[in-house]
Amino acid sequence: MYEIIADAVYIITVINVSKFIDFFDILPSQRIARSPFCSTSCFSPGKSTLAALLAARWDCTLVHADDFFLRPEQRTPERMAQPGGNFDRERFEAEVLAPLREGRDALYRPYDCHAGCLKEPVAAPCRPVVLAEGSYTCHPDLWPCYDLHVFVTAPLEVRLARLARRPGVDLEAFRTRWIPLEEAYFASQRLPERCDLVLET
Repeated sequence: MYEIIADAVYIITVINVSKFIDFFDILPSQRIARSPFCSTSCFSPGKSTLAALLAARWDCTLVHADDFFLRPEQRTPERMAQPGGNFDRERFEAEVLAPLREGRDALYRPYDCHAGCLKEPVAAPCRPVVLAEGSYTCHPDLWPCYDLHVFVTAPLEVRLARLARRPGVDLEAFRTRWIPLEEAYFASQRLPERCDLVLET
């Protein structure tokens, strides 16, 4: 179900994500006709699932912010103290958003956190709709790049339960480091209030 408020902000409770994607088809066409639009959220609320379903539905380009985690040499105390600072937004904008907004295909190298290196280049074709998915994609430096901003959330206990089901996840690191960093970023940017859509899964 959803409630329309203030003409352009939608508060939605998602019961079945696979059925929810029909909602996007009734949004005003001018909001989704240009590339890209952004999906941001807390850890494990279902944003990646939603983004993948939308990408398949629309045959659009999907880019993950997880491919742009900071490399070790970039993780200075000053940078990590910034809300959203652990995301390489400069490279994301230069390699992905800038060419796509100019109508060109993008080519970028995902960063592999486990191997500690950049992987082979990946193409991001310029299509009518581009989904930028990730917790820090709505950073203020990138906010003007998007036509639609979506915030996906879930209760903390639900998010932790989903994380616990992932193989090899250090749940304590998420509790004590990553989730607090993320929450500080959301609070500093007031993302739930500013995004066009807020989805609770």
